[in-house]
Amino acid sequence: MQRYQLYLLGPKGDIRNFQEFRMDSDDAARAFADGLQDAVSDLCPRYELWRDNRVLFQRDDHDYPTPIFSHKLMTRDLQEELLRREEMLHESNLAIGRSRRLLERIRALRIVVYSRGNGIG
Repeated sequence: MQRYQLYLLGPKGDIRNFQEFRMDSDDAARAFADGLQDAVSDLCPRYELWRDNRVLFQRDDHDYPTPIFSHKLMTRDLQEELLRREEMLHESNLAIGRSRRLLERIRALRIVVYSRGNGIG
């Protein structure tokens, strides 16, 4: 597993939040980053995804209005980790935790994760 760093950025490129995580591949890391950024896109329209000391991907809402991530393409483990991170952000005392979109995405992801029961779908 590789270690990744996600920088959630404000409209002017200021760092609003930092997340560090491990994933099996760059594609999984990007899907995870897209999902988390999408959840707070009302406050953080941009992000940078790093592995070690290089930028893997930069997203600016104006350049890429639709994230590549899809709940159907993500593994259950990845969805559960995304939900866990979103809930942590929401429960934090940080400004990003007050994102209205974040609460909407948590509700939607809970339905996806908990409706699958023991199987993947």
